[in-house]
Amino acid sequence: MKKILKLILKCLCVLLPLLGFCLYAGTGMLGYADDEAPYYLWNKDFGKQAHAETYDVLILGDSAANAAYMPEKLSSGTVNLSLGGTTPVVNYYILSDWLKKNPAPKELFLSVQDFHLSRADCYWGRTVYTHRLTALQNLEILWKAEQYQERSVAQRGWLLDLIRYELYLPDVYSTAILNSIGSDRPEINQEAQDSIVLHKGRYIGVGDQTYQDSQEIVFDSFQVGELFDVYTRMLLDLCEENGIRVHIVKLPLPPNEVFTPEYKEELQEYYQSLTDSFENVEFVWYSEPYPATCFADQTHMNGFGAARFSSFLKSEFPECFGSD
Repeated sequence: MKKILKLILKCLCVLLPLLGFCLYAGTGMLGYADDEAPYYLWNKDFGKQAHAETYDVLILGDSAANAAYMPEKLSSGTVNLSLGGTTPVVNYYILSDWLKKNPAPKELFLSVQDFHLSRADCYWGRTVYTHRLTALQNLEILWKAEQYQERSVAQRGWLLDLIRYELYLPDVYSTAILNSIGSDRPEINQEAQDSIVLHKGRYIGVGDQTYQDSQEIVFDSFQVGELFDVYTRMLLDLCEENGIRVHIVKLPLPPNEVFTPEYKEELQEYYQSLTDSFENVEFVWYSEPYPATCFADQTHMNGFGAARFSSFLKSEFPECFGSD
């Protein structure tokens, strides 16, 4: 009996601190997380709430979309729910969550960088890390990713990894927590959330940093992974079921980024297959480059570029944004 009691005490000595750590990590993420976590957390809270205000236009996509679409310039009924690093996979669930608590928007603008149709570079480090999606949603994603052998999502040992994240285990979160001790990270993260509220979801490229383009960047092969194609079509299906008009927009890029004829043909063929398959879906490619002064880097518009693009978009789609 004494041996059993000693064993129980030893287990408690290990498990209780671990349990305390997990509880702390789960409830205080805004106080210790870094990078884009406060924006993901805001997006999660905002996207899952029922809102008294009606939003007629939703913006979805990745960081390029977040930087380019400026709700303040578009309309009071526009909100930018795009998130850095996301693919159509995560965007499908963002819209699905929104529709559970809010009326369907009339219009949806979707902009995803081409490479986010072939791989996910931030799924674990941002989406899973911040618990933007539920465990069941992540399981659905990972199961499909395993079926399509999409290793940028379903990495080796993904089930065990998901459990580690869902339980906030120390090997995932301890570094951020330790780095936050004695820092002003809670205040910085709160300021970040205050800013994203002010800009109605936009947080990337808020500033006047200017891209210094020098070397030509050539795109010569357009590829779409099976998982990302499946979720793109699931997203468009969801829009069709809810009477949402979809505008898939390929955003302008700086002048040093060029596409080969083969790339253009492959890209146009893919989006033509989408517009042929779904009603109320259009594809718009603003292929005329914007000057480098409109960008913070080779992908993301700065404040000047976003204001220019959003003003242009508003004039192009007065039926979506009004003409005021």
